[in-house]
Amino acid sequence: MIKYAASSLMVRLLLHLPRAPPTYRPLLLPLHPARLRAAASASFPLAAMSTTAQAVADEKRAVRSEVRRALKALSPDQRASEDLAIQSNILNSSWFKASKRLCAYISCAQLREVDTSKILAEVLSQNSEHDGQAKDIYVPRVEDKNRNMRMFKITTMDDLVKNSMNILEPSPLDASGNAREDVLSASSPIDLFLLPGQAFDRTGRRLGRGGGYYDTFLMRYQELAKENGWSQPLLDCVGVGVRVGPKWAVLKQKDQSEIMMRERYRPSGATRGELQLSIQATLAYPVLVALSYSVQILEEGVIPVNSTDVPIDALVTSSGVIPISPAALERLRS
Repeated sequence: MIKYAASSLMVRLLLHLPRAPPTYRPLLLPLHPARLRAAASASFPLAAMSTTAQAVADEKRAVRSEVRRALKALSPDQRASEDLAIQSNILNSSWFKASKRLCAYISCAQLREVDTSKILAEVLSQNSEHDGQAKDIYVPRVEDKNRNMRMFKITTMDDLVKNSMNILEPSPLDASGNAREDVLSASSPIDLFLLPGQAFDRTGRRLGRGGGYYDTFLMRYQELAKENGWSQPLLDCVGVGVRVGPKWAVLKQKDQSEIMMRERYRPSGATRGELQLSIQATLAYPVLVALSYSVQILEEGVIPVNSTDVPIDALVTSSGVIPISPAALERLRS
């Protein structure tokens, strides 16, 4: 009896021992803890990987639904107040005034996006006055349902027409029948990108509306910047770095200089703060700035992400600017 009882006790203890942690494969940005188990191990069969992707998509839909309800609950007065404050924070900033070439979205009231009408009006009026503050501005046009979006240069609000969804977009041709300048065909880089979105957090995560248009466009633009040598937007570095925060690390380059970069991949085997890092950094052009209502800013870890989600550099809210990346900390000082 004693031997049997001891054996039974041993079995029960073994059943309650903690399981060995799984080995995580690299993922773009740290994931919500609820998904780490499902995202583990590159040796998973394709079916399991597909299940993980579906789980991420389901979580994104759930978050979008919650944020839509919060946006709908905003009173017209609160929305108008935040719209005015956000646009004023941008227009009055030195970094916006110093920008020469930017991409910006045209806000849609039906989608409950932060208003950009004052920003567009200010830029276009400066261009017409030729007072030395002129900026090149490019705005989006959706080409199809396959995530293809272009950014065309406009010089007046008359360059915009309503699409089938009643959203203003630039026509591909100007009034003279000439093709408008496409930012992906431009000879110079843009320095600022004003982004919409459904939800954000203070670590740089952005959740769009599900179409994937902005993420796809931004990745294409990064490739263009890399090809033209405007910056090194997809600089791949592998080395020993020291974590300086939950999302940032310092990496020593071959020339022994040190750079601070966003840690895009989940490290493994980290000991005493030293990490074998695979780092992908976005530098210099453009700074990605999202405009956000207060109810769209969520706690860290709530927004699910995957490998196609491009992080933002900064948030602008009614309360001010929230710089996130080193580029934003350097360039969006006021």
